[in-house]
Amino acid sequence: KSPDLITSVGYHFRYQDNVERLREALHPGRVGIATGMWMGDMPQAEWWRRQEKSGGQFIEQTTHIVDLLRHLAGEVEEVHAVYASRFPEEEWEQTNVHDIGTVTLKLKTGAVANISNTCVLPPGVGKAGLSFYTREGLWEWTSGHLKVTKVNEESVFAEESDPYEKQTKALL
Repeated sequence: KSPDLITSVGYHFRYQDNVERLREALHPGRVGIATGMWMGDMPQAEWWRRQEKSGGQFIEQTTHIVDLLRHLAGEVEEVHAVYASRFPEEEWEQTNVHDIGTVTLKLKTGAVANISNTCVLPPGVGKAGLSFYTREGLWEWTSGHLKVTKVNEESVFAEESDPYEKQTKALL
């Protein structure tokens, strides 16, 4: 361990303006439940389709949603997961990653979260996001926008920042 060695994990969503907006407005102790997803297609890289090389979709992609959950709503104390392989070798030979899964997490605040993922969709079709259901309203985040719904009030904030630029500046 060198004191001169600087490391960083690439959780770039943390550097979005809308995530900062969420962090300022969301009260973790008031979150009842959160739902998240990373729904996409099977990546083209051979190594990605091998569990022993990539860790599968949850480790490779959905981890970004888990990071946001922890960043915005607090730490996890309990985890339950179910995974399955529905169509892994229908199109891709030598595939052993699960292509569907869902994880239920209990947070230290008492809130519950569910995060699901899939890579069964056709190329170019997909969705990733995280929603928080609170006593104050509903907060729906995707990488492109944040939608806030409260009683008689709805606001949508388009994401305008470049999180990769901010992340790089933070590391440097």
